[in-house]
Amino acid sequence: MINNDFLIAKTVVAAPLELVWTLWTEPKHIVNWNNIDSTWHTPVAKVEFVEGGRFFYRMESKSTNEGFDHAGTFEKIVPFQLIQYILDDNRRSMIEFKKIDSGVLITEAFVPEAKTPIDLQQEFCNQILQSFKTYAEHQHQVES
Repeated sequence: MINNDFLIAKTVVAAPLELVWTLWTEPKHIVNWNNIDSTWHTPVAKVEFVEGGRFFYRMESKSTNEGFDHAGTFEKIVPFQLIQYILDDNRRSMIEFKKIDSGVLITEAFVPEAKTPIDLQQEFCNQILQSFKTYAEHQHQVES
């Protein structure tokens, strides 16, 4: 599925695969990490986590409530390995989870928007992954 039309971002999370999967897929956790920095938040996350199921996240600036929606349909789910989805604007995305010695390698690949500069989209995705990494590693420490 990945080709030159996709942007790719990666991170390694020092936590067990099962925990990483849960934190990535459950709305009660998504609202805690789906942001680019502390000035943004996700007040709404709805997920029907099955193939053909829908998801909807609303990300907003905390100071202005301006924001955007991220919504689509899950195309393929391989538990603890892969999530593929298509956004409502028909762009595709894929997230791979791979257990490695130091934790879990998460690779996200997505078709960029035509209207937004590529470097901004790459930075945005990297920031979201960093937010997830911070949240997941903290949750792992709390549970240990």
